[in-house]
Amino acid sequence: MAKKQTDKKIAEIKPFVQNTEGFKFHWAVALAIAVITLFVYQPALENGWTNWDDPVYVLENDLIIMQPADQFLNKDHIKKIFSEKNPVSLNYHPLTILTLAYDYKKTNDEKDFPSRAKQFHQTNLMIHILNGMLVFYFVFLLTGRKIIHASIVSFVFALHPMHVESVAWIAERKDVLYTFFFLSSLICYLMFAKKKHYLWLVLSFILFYASVLSKAMAVVLPLVLIAMDYYQSINWRKTLTDPKFQLLKLPFFALSVYYGLLAYRIQATDAIAKDDTFNFIQKLCFASYGFFIYIAKFIFPFQLSAFYPYPVIDGDHGLPVYFYLFPFLLSAFVLMMIWFFRKNQKAIVFSAAFFFFTVVLVLQYISVGSAIMAERYSYIPYIGVAFVLGYFIQLVIYQKEKFSSSLRMLVISVLCIWFIGIIVVTAQRIKVWKNNETLWTDVIEKFPGKVEVAYKNRGNYYGKELGKFDLALNDYNELIKMKTKDPEVFSNLGNIYGMMGKEYSESGDMKNANNYYAKSLEAYSQSISFDSTFEQAYFNRSVTNQMLGNHSAAIDDLNRAIQYSPKSVSQLVQRYFNRGFSYSQIGQYQNAINDYNEVLKMQPNNGEAFLQRGLVYYNLNDFNQSLSDFQQSIKFNPNSPQAYMNAAASLYRMSRWQDALNYAQQAKAKGQDVSPDFLNELQNNINAQ
Repeated sequence: MAKKQTDKKIAEIKPFVQNTEGFKFHWAVALAIAVITLFVYQPALENGWTNWDDPVYVLENDLIIMQPADQFLNKDHIKKIFSEKNPVSLNYHPLTILTLAYDYKKTNDEKDFPSRAKQFHQTNLMIHILNGMLVFYFVFLLTGRKIIHASIVSFVFALHPMHVESVAWIAERKDVLYTFFFLSSLICYLMFAKKKHYLWLVLSFILFYASVLSKAMAVVLPLVLIAMDYYQSINWRKTLTDPKFQLLKLPFFALSVYYGLLAYRIQATDAIAKDDTFNFIQKLCFASYGFFIYIAKFIFPFQLSAFYPYPVIDGDHGLPVYFYLFPFLLSAFVLMMIWFFRKNQKAIVFSAAFFFFTVVLVLQYISVGSAIMAERYSYIPYIGVAFVLGYFIQLVIYQKEKFSSSLRMLVISVLCIWFIGIIVVTAQRIKVWKNNETLWTDVIEKFPGKVEVAYKNRGNYYGKELGKFDLALNDYNELIKMKTKDPEVFSNLGNIYGMMGKEYSESGDMKNANNYYAKSLEAYSQSISFDSTFEQAYFNRSVTNQMLGNHSAAIDDLNRAIQYSPKSVSQLVQRYFNRGFSYSQIGQYQNAINDYNEVLKMQPNNGEAFLQRGLVYYNLNDFNQSLSDFQQSIKFNPNSPQAYMNAAASLYRMSRWQDALNYAQQAKAKGQDVSPDFLNELQNNINAQ
C-alpha cells in the first residue's frame, strides 16, 4: 500500500526497459571503449607541465605546496581549502584542489617535475575513462537500454579531439572531476525516477553538490533534470507541471543559485570584462557564434587550438560582417527546435536542450577571460550533440522498413571513417600538449600575431626553462611589434635580460653583463609604467639590483612588492627573505632580523631563514642566538654543510672547541671546504685544555 501511495505522489515516468537489446553485453562494450581510450591517451602520461595555469593551480598554490609535511592535509588545512575566501585563479572548486593536493603529496619524494606531472596526468586520464563509462550507462538507462545509441555517445565523448584539452591539461582537473559527479548525479536521478526511492534523490543531490564544489559550471544540472523529465516521461506535460514532482528539485535550484552567484561575485573582481568592453550586439554575436562553432567543430574537428582569440574590432565598422549572421542563424535554430517540440520529437529536443543548458554559461555573452571560446567548454555539452547522432544511427540501423540496406551500409561506413578520423586527430592533439613549446607553437601557427599569451608563455619557457635566450627574445620582440601593453611581458623580458647578464657575469665578461643588467632594469621600469601596482615587476627589479649590489634600491622595490600583496604566502615569504638579505648587506641588522622573523612566522620550518638570521646574529656577536639558529637550520635542512660550518664558527667564538670540531668535521663530510689550519687549531685548543 505504501508503495502505491508513493507512486501517486510522483509523476509517471516511463520504465527503462523498452528495448533489452544487448543487455547482457553492455558493460563489455563500455569496457572496450575504456580500453581504446586508454590506448589512445597513453602518450599523455608522458606529457609535462604547462606554464598556463599549472603554476597557479599546483606548483605555486599555497593550498597545495604548503600542506602539512607529516600527513595528507589536516583539519585546519582542509578548512582553508574549503573556505570561500580562498578561490584559486578566480574559481571556487575545493574538491578539485583537494585531489590536486593528494597527487602533489603522493609525489612528494619525486625530485624532478616531469616525474611528478605523470601522477597528475594519470589521475586526469583515470577520471576521464570513468566518465566515458558513466556516459555510456547514463545514455543506456535514459534510452531504455539502447546499446548502440549509448555506445556512440560514449565513444564520441571519450575520444573526441575537442576533449583532449580537458584531459591532457593538468589544470583542467576540474573539468573531468565535476563531470564525474555530474553524470553520477544524473544516473542517481534516473534511478529515483524509476524506483521512487528517495535515497536515490538524496544521493543525486549529494553528488550534485560534489560536482558544484569541483567546478561552478555544474550549477546548470537542475535544468538538465527537467530536460530528462521531458524526455523519459510518458506524459511530459503532466510531469513538468506536477508541482509535487517539481518541488523535489527546489534544493537543487537553491544550491545552483547560491554557487552561481558566488562564482559571479568571485569572477567579477577580474575575469569578467567590463560592461563597456563590448556592446549588446557584439555580445549577442559572440554568443551565437560560439554556439554554432562548437557544433561545427563537433562534426569537423579541424584548426583546433588551445586558444581562440576574439576577432579584431574595427573602430569604424565593428565586427567582421559574418559575425552578424549568427544571431539570425540562432533564431532559425530556435524556431526549428520549437517545430520539433510541437512534433513531439523528444530525442532531438532533448539533445538541443542538453547542449544549450550545459554550454550557455560559457557562450561569452558575459565575457569571461580573453578567449571567445575554449575546447574544454565542450566536455559535457558534446554529450547532447552526440546524443542526437546516436539517435539517428540507431534509427537507420533498426528501422529497416524505412531505410534501405545500401543506405545503412553507407551511414555505417561514413560513421566508421569519422570515428577513425577523430581518433587520429585526438592522437595529434595529445602531442600538442607535450610541453610549452609544442603547445604555444601550435597556437601561434593557428593564429600568427594574434595571441599575446602564446608568445609570452613560449618566450618565458625558452628563456626561463631552456636558457634559449635568442628564441625568447624573438618572441618578446614579436610582442613589442604587436604593441602589447601587458606589464607581465616587459617583466618577463627583464628576466631574460637579467639571466643573460648573469651568464656573462659568471664567464667574467662584466661589460656585457652590466649592459644586459641595464636592459633588465629598463624593461622592469617599463612594466611598472603600464601598471604601477604590478608587484612582480618590483620584485624582479629588486633581484637585478641585488645582483648589482644596489641593496638600497632593492629594498625600495621590495617595499613596494610587499605593499602590493603578492598572490601567495610562498611569494610573500620570498619577498621578506630577500629584503632581509639586503638589510643585512648594508648593516641594518635589526631590520634584517625583523624580516627573517616574518618569514619564520609564515614558514616555521624554513631552514634557510634560520641560516640567514643566524648569520645576522653572528655579525652582532650574539653567538648563543646564532648557534641556536644554525642548529634549527640543520634540523630542517640536515644536509646543509654551510649550517654545520657556521655552527662550528659560533662555537669557536664561544671557546667550545670540541663541539666546534665536531660540527666542522660534519661540514667537511657533507662537502664543505674546511681549512686544515682551522681543524688543527681546534685540535690544539682541545689538547691544551
